[in-house]
Amino acid sequence: MPEVPTIRPEFVRGTFNKIILHHTATPREARYGVEWCRKLHVEHNGWRDIGYHFYIEHDGRIREGRPLNMSGAHVRGENRQAIGIAYVGGILHGEPSCTMTEDQAMSISAVVDYLRNTIGKPLPLYGHRDFSATFCPGFNVQDYDWQNLKWLK
Repeated sequence: MPEVPTIRPEFVRGTFNKIILHHTATPREARYGVEWCRKLHVEHNGWRDIGYHFYIEHDGRIREGRPLNMSGAHVRGENRQAIGIAYVGGILHGEPSCTMTEDQAMSISAVVDYLRNTIGKPLPLYGHRDFSATFCPGFNVQDYDWQNLKWLK
């Protein structure tokens, strides 16, 4: 099981009621790591930090993003209620594609389980596309069995 960074429940915003999954809209490559994304969000978007709370690297490593005592910056109108997780990928040969690997899926599942257990709420998992007209996160998150790590359809 992937190692999830430890969080203290007292430092988690009490308004979170869901988790929203994203992809980075990049090829699944090491150069698109968490610090690349943080720099993009701070320098290009003018935000105070990376928009996502957790970041799944190309190889499945779990990285901390924005602290959980801060609202995210990942879905307009949902940031105060939603924890954001992004995985590196979403583009294959220059086209939008589901590029999530088994290692990335395992890490996403581990983060979701950890958050649910630590925060003590069911925290349903959605995709960015459930709230905006976008391809992100590259697939319908309801088509994936996050407990058994397999596609349902």
